[in-house]
Amino acid sequence: MSPPDALELARRNSEARGGASAIERVRGVDLWLDMREGETRVRGHYVANRDGCMRIDIYDRDARVFTEAMTPDGGWNVGAVASEVQENSARGAAALRHSIESPFRLFGLHEFPGRGHRLSSGEAATIDARNYFRLDVTYADGYVAELYLSRSDALIERMRERKPAHVDANPSVRRIETQVSDYREVAGVRFPFLTQEIDIDTLETVSSARVERLMVNTPEALSVCETEPPGA
Repeated sequence: MSPPDALELARRNSEARGGASAIERVRGVDLWLDMREGETRVRGHYVANRDGCMRIDIYDRDARVFTEAMTPDGGWNVGAVASEVQENSARGAAALRHSIESPFRLFGLHEFPGRGHRLSSGEAATIDARNYFRLDVTYADGYVAELYLSRSDALIERMRERKPAHVDANPSVRRIETQVSDYREVAGVRFPFLTQEIDIDTLETVSSARVERLMVNTPEALSVCETEPPGA
């Protein structure tokens, strides 16, 4: 039997997440995250919406230490000192756009062709004794991600990319596998509550993020295009 083509895989994935209609009713996402990188542990508040805007605030205990955002006027970031706002680099802004277009947050894979992203089916793969369908995404800007969908339920369990861990801090490109798990239903849509980034070449755990709370269509998420830097 031939493997499913790209559009069929996209359809199956969206159906597994709750169906096209339920996914498309999600206009914005609002997440609180427990984030770890090496010995560093912080909390993150991430909001994004379908208008292509996002913001993430990083907290060390109760103190905000970093904020990054993308609005119609462009992207910016600011550290603990609220007055020192900087423009994001072109590569940094692209990384933020890719986060908004993530295939397991706001948008369903069935929507990707209409958003200018090209889907193509790759060769089936076995990784860590698990069998996967492979779906390659070429984003509208040329960026490529490999998605590995479970053969049993078509949910994404792994995503492989060539990217820096932190674009502006260290531009060195690494082969990163994002392991996606702990899917839970919110507002009729299944979202992963745990992601872990692994360096494929060294097997080092680069970072992890566990969702503490996920809400959809909150006022903060829907209005994030109007966000301003802290202290503005």
